[in-house]
Amino acid sequence: MWSYPAAWAAIRKRVLRAVLEEIVVIAKRGHLELKLHWEGGDHTAL
Repeated sequence: MWSYPAAWAAIRKRVLRAVLEEIVVIAKRGHLELKLHWEGGDHTAL
């Protein structure tokens, strides 16, 4: 869906809001750590 040319930014945002529960940002020296908490209980660290 992300690369589909007819998918508007508003649709992409709506999908993200539906599947993403929370974003936690941790400021460390010189960089940021992101933790994405997805609906369903999965987590992604960036």
